[in-house]
Amino acid sequence: MKKLICVLLAVLLTSGMALAAVFSDVPESNWAYSYVERAYTEGVVQGMGDGTYDPDGPLTYAQFVTVIARKYFASELQTAYRYPEFLSLGGSEKDYDSWWYPAWSVYSAEGLLGTKKISVSDFAAAPIPRQDMALVIHNTAKKLLRGDIAGSASIPDIAKADASKNLDTAQVGAEKLDAMTDELKAAAAFCYSAGIINGVDGAGNFAPTDSVTRAQLAAIYCRTSDILPKLIKDAEEGGSSSSEVPVSTDDPAVQYILDKTNEVRAGLDRRQLELDAGLMEAAAIRAREIAESFSHNRPSGELYTDAIPSSVSYTQSAENIAEAGSVEEAMNAWLDSESHRMNIESSRYGKIGIGVYGRYYVQIFADKPWATE
Repeated sequence: MKKLICVLLAVLLTSGMALAAVFSDVPESNWAYSYVERAYTEGVVQGMGDGTYDPDGPLTYAQFVTVIARKYFASELQTAYRYPEFLSLGGSEKDYDSWWYPAWSVYSAEGLLGTKKISVSDFAAAPIPRQDMALVIHNTAKKLLRGDIAGSASIPDIAKADASKNLDTAQVGAEKLDAMTDELKAAAAFCYSAGIINGVDGAGNFAPTDSVTRAQLAAIYCRTSDILPKLIKDAEEGGSSSSEVPVSTDDPAVQYILDKTNEVRAGLDRRQLELDAGLMEAAAIRAREIAESFSHNRPSGELYTDAIPSSVSYTQSAENIAEAGSVEEAMNAWLDSESHRMNIESSRYGKIGIGVYGRYYVQIFADKPWATE
């Protein structure tokens, strides 16, 4: 007897409310639509008050720290008081009622820029460069872990990052790299190698001193929200053992599912799905897990997405699972199910992981972010 479970409900829940009715300048065709939609739905970004989001507008220190504080320092943000650091950095009573003051309080109290100090006026209005965004994220991770995460083998940094994602002169340029402090280098390498802050072009250039748009803010927030908890969890647990599960892209069953899936998508003029190493790892794990517990929840009770490595950058995902006598039977069953076929046909996805374990088959879909923010 075939078993099929649909993940359509979970996909709809993660999509949130229709953004087009909220921000007139962020249509579905905008590359950042899904990121802005999610960040808005989760309550960390707001519009300009006139029905627009201003996706191409510059991002300030105050705006970015506010977003990070809403997510990771909510209680501190809500109960922000007059910290001594505020006065020592040049603040005055006229600033206490400013919208950005609570974020300044969190920045000051938590040391989110490390040893780097900025003026009150720069915090309130100056564009934040990409390297300083990385510094805030890196220091937030340290705060959440309550320790220095840079030395953990499971946390990427400038020394331990995978060679293909390390931060070096190829991504920064010798002159700019030399101008960065060790603190900035470590933070930038952490965010770059973890996939939180990507390159600004197809060559992967990090552009440390470039400013950031509000659209890019939403993308970086979503990646931070997805990746940071997994990195911290791995560090606390001493690293993940998920890589012990064998992954094979040469399995004929894997190729059959990929080919049939893309055949269906080609008939609808959808982009072809590409195998993703991280999703392949997750699907291999999940194929073994559904043999034990046939559910989108893992045997531990966590959702299937917890099996996706932190290196995979995505905002939306879906999972199809099946128990069947053959790969052909599993594929046909998915295609005969409206909800599972919707996942196969969806234009939002660009990459896939496929797992096969005996009679158990898994597809994990994820959207494929653009090469730039």
